Amino acid sequence: MKGKPVDFEARLPAFAGLTKDPTGGRFSTLHRQTIIDLEQALSAGQLTREQALQYTVRVQHLMVARAAWLRMQLDAVVVPTPLRVN
Repeated sequence: MKGKPVDFEARLPAFAGLTKDPTGGRFSTLHRQTIIDLEQALSAGQLTREQALQYTVRVQHLMVARAAWLRMQLDAVVVPTPLRVN
């Protein structure tokens, strides 16, 4: 990994802040870059497998929170239509 080690703890607030981003683009970009950085940090010996796993689980919890928020947005928009009986 080039340069100084990535501070993964510092990224958690960024993930949390993007949880309610309606487009999801910035969340996805940050997630993709974080996975790349985790792999590089593991390869360089800057993180143990356990540290990487713990961080990944924390990010996954934020992804679940994002999915729940998106679901609430969809539920608020979708108007159920009554079933038609012939």
